[in-house]
Amino acid sequence: MFNSITIKHRQYKQAEVEQILVAYRTLFPQDDITSALRTYWGWGRPRQWSYVTTDFHAATYDRLLALHQSSMEVEKRWRAGELTQQAKGEELVAAARRNEVGYSIGVNPWTDNLLWRTFDPGLPRQDLVVIVGHDWYPIGAGDDPESPMLDQGLHHTERYRTWCPESFFRQQKNDPVILFLNLFPDFRVPGARKTGRLSTRKGYLSYAACMDGLKEVLRIVSPKFERTSVISWGSEAWQAMSPLVDGEPVSRGIKDQQKLATGKLLRVVGTPYFPMAHPSFGTNHSKQHLRVGYAAMGLGKAEFDVQR
Repeated sequence: MFNSITIKHRQYKQAEVEQILVAYRTLFPQDDITSALRTYWGWGRPRQWSYVTTDFHAATYDRLLALHQSSMEVEKRWRAGELTQQAKGEELVAAARRNEVGYSIGVNPWTDNLLWRTFDPGLPRQDLVVIVGHDWYPIGAGDDPESPMLDQGLHHTERYRTWCPESFFRQQKNDPVILFLNLFPDFRVPGARKTGRLSTRKGYLSYAACMDGLKEVLRIVSPKFERTSVISWGSEAWQAMSPLVDGEPVSRGIKDQQKLATGKLLRVVGTPYFPMAHPSFGTNHSKQHLRVGYAAMGLGKAEFDVQR
């Protein structure tokens, strides 16, 4: 509770924030941060709504906490009817500029959550699974106020995790590290719809530029793991990635692709790749596609097959 604002997710403790920062800095050391990666993640804030990400090499707990507190004040005014949706977005951007961090500890809140739960720099080199989603939502439109300090993500989203491998959640030493990336690393504009393809005429990155950014991430992080594989979620991510599939006939639609190559692993930029329908739309899924694909990736059963 913050001045009568109910918050669904708990706030990270300082030690947890520091652990997440260490995870990012280990996976992406300062010497690996290329200008192309900085541009993709928008650390120089070249795009109007590029405030999801944080330069985790420069971030501190105090700055992240200060942005959290500033955001709570903006949220309080929004809920009191003092701000329009556009004004709320602009005030959130101004708060991020003042505190010199964005609305995650690193790439986005789901990535923060997954690295905190799955990555231990003290363990031998594990397998890495990169999940590729489409984009973030409109700034200020989340279930909770925008904040880098709230523990939210896949572990808390039942309708998503049902369609994921059980190994994402067991937290055993031999389970994979999960790196969650959206092709579009920025917020959508205030008041925009939450789903669907994005138009570059509105100032968003092109899909080609986003794929260049994804390839840069894979180039940097893959050598640090025993094996890297990629899972994409949904139609938009599939349509952006499918032109880069190595030497395989593919279908334009993700549901048709699941029928064309049930459970089959493809390769994209030399990396094993498994496309699937978006987990928020359970009726789009082929359970057999997921069972066979997860087994081929060594990820174990799907959550829907696990008795809990």
